[in-house]
Amino acid sequence: MLTGGTMPEYLMRRTGGVVGLLGRLIEDGAQEAMDSGREVLDEDLLDEIVLRREEMTDAPDEPSSPPPAPAARRTSGAKRRPRNTVFDDHGPRAAENRTG
Repeated sequence: MLTGGTMPEYLMRRTGGVVGLLGRLIEDGAQEAMDSGREVLDEDLLDEIVLRREEMTDAPDEPSSPPPAPAARRTSGAKRRPRNTVFDDHGPRAAENRTG
């Protein structure tokens, strides 16, 4: 019942593709279906479920904005450590130079 018809699009729209919200929606929906005696998860039943986040910076049922890019998190003046190249594969030509 969750993979047929318009349900996949509904679930994506409702949760914004956030797996944790999807799990919470299905779990709360299943509990409501059992408690109410409907025994079926459909869009009408799931519309009754309110998704809440611990941080209420966004309105419920709206996907949150993505986190800032890593460069934006760095403080100005912070130098980046160079990449570790110990396990880099320099190809067959480099291997010939080392052995020959």
